[in-house]
Amino acid sequence: MSTDENMKHMEHLEAVLTRDQLLLEAGEKKYKASWKKRGGVDSFYMLARKWDRIEARVSQDHFAGNSVQQFNILEHCMADKALDGILDDIGDLRRYLALVEAEVRSRGVQF
Repeated sequence: MSTDENMKHMEHLEAVLTRDQLLLEAGEKKYKASWKKRGGVDSFYMLARKWDRIEARVSQDHFAGNSVQQFNILEHCMADKALDGILDDIGDLRRYLALVEAEVRSRGVQF
């Protein structure tokens, strides 16, 4: 089976999303929606900073002595074993995007 046909990742989706919800709920209790305190522009820059970190990382062709293909995010994730590494940034970005969408929905936008 080719990599494109392998759907094993779907077996992990519920665990990823459940963890996201738990982390978001804990974060919102602690920080009280501080991410939107200064409005939509500040919220955009919160997202942009996370993306910038991810982009800077995957634009490299080496990491921790490993040769990795530029912009191959899967190779970069596999090479980075740090708890606060690229996978952490990806999770933060995904959760921040979820917060933005939830805020827009709370304002009555449905799709």
